[in-house]
Parts: sequence; C-alpha cells; structure tokens
Amino acid sequence: MATVHNSNNTLPPLTQGGLEFIFSIGLEGTGHHLMASVIKNSPDLVTMKSWNLLDSVEKATVALFNQNDLSGIWNMPCNEENMYAKSGRKWYLTRRYQNNEQLVVAFDTVKKHRKLVALLKNIQIIYDNKTKSSNHPEPLRVPLNSVGFVKRTGMMSYPNFRSKCDIPPYPVLELLYSACADAGVQCSHVYIHRHPLDVLKSTTVKRPYNSPGMVYASHLYTSLLKVMETQIVRFPDQTRACFGFFDHQGAAEWQTTLRDMWGWTTQNQTDAFDAFIRATYRKPSTFYRSTSDNIVAEEVEGLFPVKHIPFLQVFLKAHEQTLEACRQSLQRR
Repeated sequence: MATVHNSNNTLPPLTQGGLEFIFSIGLEGTGHHLMASVIKNSPDLVTMKSWNLLDSVEKATVALFNQNDLSGIWNMPCNEENMYAKSGRKWYLTRRYQNNEQLVVAFDTVKKHRKLVALLKNIQIIYDNKTKSSNHPEPLRVPLNSVGFVKRTGMMSYPNFRSKCDIPPYPVLELLYSACADAGVQCSHVYIHRHPLDVLKSTTVKRPYNSPGMVYASHLYTSLLKVMETQIVRFPDQTRACFGFFDHQGAAEWQTTLRDMWGWTTQNQTDAFDAFIRATYRKPSTFYRSTSDNIVAEEVEGLFPVKHIPFLQVFLKAHEQTLEACRQSLQRR
C-alpha cells in the first residue's frame, strides 16, 4: 500500500548556536507588533537581508498562513468549511479560483507541507554554506511570524484575523513542528503573555477586534489559551522564552532575552538595542492586579460587566495556567 504522507521524524534538540526558526505564540493584543518592531530593527534581519534569505522566509510564513487566498496550512479548515457550507459559500472563494472543483485542486495540505519543508531546508543550506569556514559560526534566529514585512500573514496570533469559520483560525504548532522535523532544522517558540484585562481592553475597547463584546472575547481567549497550554506542554523542549512585555515585573529580564535572541549581543550592539527600546517601548501607565482568586472591583468597574464575572475568572485562570506551563518548560531546559 502506497504511503500518502508520513512524518515520523523527531525534532532536533535546541542548542545555543546554529540556525533556529522561532515562532511567537500569544493571544491577539499581547505584543506581536512590538516583537515585529524588534525583529525589523535587529542585526539578525540585517544578516538575513545580506544573505538573500527574506524571500524564502516570506514564502515559509505564507505557507503557514495566507489571508489573501486562504491557501496556508493553517487556513485549510476554513477552506473545507467554506466549500461545503450551505450558505455564505463565496466568502472564502479566491480571485484566482471561482468554483469549488478548482479550490479542491488548489489547496493541498500535504503539498503545502512539502513546500514548507523544502523552504526550511533551503534556508538551512544557505546558512551552512555561509558559515562553513567558521569554527564557531554565529547563531542566526529566523522568525516565522511577527515579521512585519509580510502583510498576507498578519501576526499569526491566537486568533489570526476575523473569520466566519465556526473555528477561528489559529496556529497549530504540531503541524509546524512536523515540518521542522522533516526538514531536520531547529525550531522553537516563545510565549507572549499579557494580563487578561489588558488584552480585553486592547482588543475589544481600543481596537474592536472581537466586536461582540467582553463575554464573547473572554470565552474565545480562554479557549485559545487552553490550546496554547496544550501546545507548550506537548513541546516543552521547544520553549525558548516567556515574554510579558506589559508586566510591571521582569522588564529587564525580557529585554535582555530579546537582545540576545535577535543578534544584538553577538554583534556587540547592546547600546543600539538599549536606544531602540527607549525609543520604541512605552511602559503602561497602569497595571492590573486581579487574579482568578481575587478580582479587584475598581479594575473591572466600567470595563467588564459584573454580571458576567465568572467568564473573566475562567479567563484569568487559563492565563495563569498557561504562563505556569511556559515557566515550567523553561525550568526543564
């Protein structure tokens, strides 16, 4: 019997050197845009440009998610739902394909997986060729989201873009890491977190990303935090860092980790990083103290409907558990 698709390879262990692909996981509104700014101004991006890697990096990110025609690996569930829906069918039809038969041919998860594997391998080959003369090649971190220069992908947050699908589109790390294993490349994730009340204020008040309201957003984000917690627990050795950009504690720690991650330290540009952070980062004027066990009344008054507080408590608990899972993963390494 012929095998259609087989992926039993294992992920290479993370090291402190070499080439590494990094994916940032986190809810919408937690700091993907700040991460994108860091990456766009990083020494590692300068290296990627000089080695002509950006085209391959863009193609790899688009292979994962493509909002223009929904042909990315993580878009496939929406395409299937659209094709067989009784109504609203044209919502996800592409400009290139205007009937269902063509869509079936156009969108193929196995082919897209193979394309992603080939792109990851190609980037690894270029890195190896560029560094083969060095006994101690400098590490290079390649972002697979939050890159800022690929508009079709968005930030690939949880969720990513609005959707009429029953299941909102979000990253599936299992599928990414399957491609990394088949390509034989190092891949990891960083978890970006933010207090749930800050997330709700950012995405539902300031930018009505989830316009149905606080209860809907809380329920959605709770579900997606559970997804991320499961992913972190399943791939603990791939956890590179936990970032709380807007927390009142640990600012020096996440800034140092970011500086080291994207090449400022190895390129001896720590002063340039410090200047960049001072010019870019805006520390929040207030910090939320509410926890799942202690919701501070004055913090939720006028922001979250008191009669629906149980949904906020569940959201807070999911946030705490996911952050703890990330921290425990780091302790393993």
